[in-house]
Amino acid sequence: MIKFFLIFQIFRPTTLLELPTASLPADPLYWQLGISTSFSLASKYDPHVTDFDLNGMVSFNGKWFVGLNIFTLNEISLDLGTILIPESHGSPFGISFGLRNITWKKYVSSVGGDPDEGGGFTDDNSYILRSPEMLSFYGVITRHINSSLILHLGIGRGEFIGYGPRSKYLNTDNFLNTPHEYFTFGLFGALEFHLTPSLHLVFEADGRDLNTGFFLDLERFRFVFEAQKLEHFFFNGYPGFQPRVNMGIAVNNRVVVPSAQPVAVTFTVLSAENKKPVKGVVVKFLQTEIRGIITDENGVAALNILPGSYLVSITHPEYREVKAKIKVKRDKPLKVKITIKPKISKRDIALKRIKEGNALLRAGKLVEAKKMFQEALNIYPQSKTAKERLVNVEKAIKNRLLELKSRARYYERKGEYKSAITYWNEVLKMDPQDPDAGDKIAELESKIKSPPPVSEKKVVKKSEPKPSKAQINEMLNKAIQAFNQQNYKEAKKILQQVLKWEPGNSKAKDYLKRTEARLKLLEE
Repeated sequence: MIKFFLIFQIFRPTTLLELPTASLPADPLYWQLGISTSFSLASKYDPHVTDFDLNGMVSFNGKWFVGLNIFTLNEISLDLGTILIPESHGSPFGISFGLRNITWKKYVSSVGGDPDEGGGFTDDNSYILRSPEMLSFYGVITRHINSSLILHLGIGRGEFIGYGPRSKYLNTDNFLNTPHEYFTFGLFGALEFHLTPSLHLVFEADGRDLNTGFFLDLERFRFVFEAQKLEHFFFNGYPGFQPRVNMGIAVNNRVVVPSAQPVAVTFTVLSAENKKPVKGVVVKFLQTEIRGIITDENGVAALNILPGSYLVSITHPEYREVKAKIKVKRDKPLKVKITIKPKISKRDIALKRIKEGNALLRAGKLVEAKKMFQEALNIYPQSKTAKERLVNVEKAIKNRLLELKSRARYYERKGEYKSAITYWNEVLKMDPQDPDAGDKIAELESKIKSPPPVSEKKVVKKSEPKPSKAQINEMLNKAIQAFNQQNYKEAKKILQQVLKWEPGNSKAKDYLKRTEARLKLLEE
């Protein structure tokens, strides 16, 4: 005779197939009702050949949930739990805690609880100890490895504990060498693959079962197909051969909620370094078929999407990827501001430019060094080192220009116009805007093309008589007076005459040297 049971297993709140996760729908109020059926693949060994299952759950704001479970007509329990930390921009993984099987009965199972009354699966009852499922506490974390792979890992007691030949290694009693009926904890985990945004493949394991299956998540419905107790296929040592197949469908509150209209969502992406907009950032909506969007020069990207909870990825070639969960509410436009960190900071890029500038400066390439220091300052304006290096190299360039101009004028006075032009060209290379260099080059080139002046016959002048010492001193005093009055040309003329009369006059030599230096500065 076929036995009928009202059970809940594959549509429990926040589950994949049977194990809990750290995710919930973000709706302010969400409810779900489901029905499922399971079949034994080995009715020869399994006293529970088939069953039909029902469940119900309610969640609030994606944070709290409660489930009502009817295992058989006289066995009822509750589930309670919370998403303590949602997986979002601020946390790399979600964390959830919950309590299953809140009931007065010690043993709870989808095929009846008490083993003395034929409840429970044969393999679970055959272990050295069956941990009571009442008040099965658990904690679980959920982490998106990438857009298509999700990892769930947890620890729990009660229904998560098994003592099979291999599953015993997942619980703490294996290390204590003494079974504990209530105070032992076991590990469980699952891998979830998103084959499409709606179709998911799941592998999960705990201390009792190894399961795999598919589920199809649509907006209003969920369909599940599960192969349970796969360990019976792969390992020996289990009493009997009792794998099962579960199938089910669930409906949620979105069936009766009026169809939602798209809502405007605007993303503004800023650099974490300088709070400036970042152009070319790609915003993708993971696990959906929504097209990606790209930020403009203002760091803004916008589109209209249906209300709901979304996981988005923010990517840019020069910045680190950021993932964030957003919740789009009905009739409420959403503005999302996100800051992203560069893969290489602007400070590090500026330091690299400064090092390159230092190398160019040591090589005497002043203009190229100035360009590097200026780039470093443009990239990272707060760099004191770049500012100091830029000031120093600008001083060096100014001094170098003065030196080149001085040499150009020197060769011009000597009549070596080609050498003078060479130095004026060096000036233009360092400072293309120099006001004198272009005109001087044109002037010197004109002189080179002009014929040399006809030399005049030298007129031999009669030597003048040498003046007295008193006359020489009087002329020297006149020269010093002209020097003090900044009449350097007159002072030079008189001093040259004094030295002509008295070549060894040290005072006249000293003042002539000083006078010529002043004249040189004035010419420059």
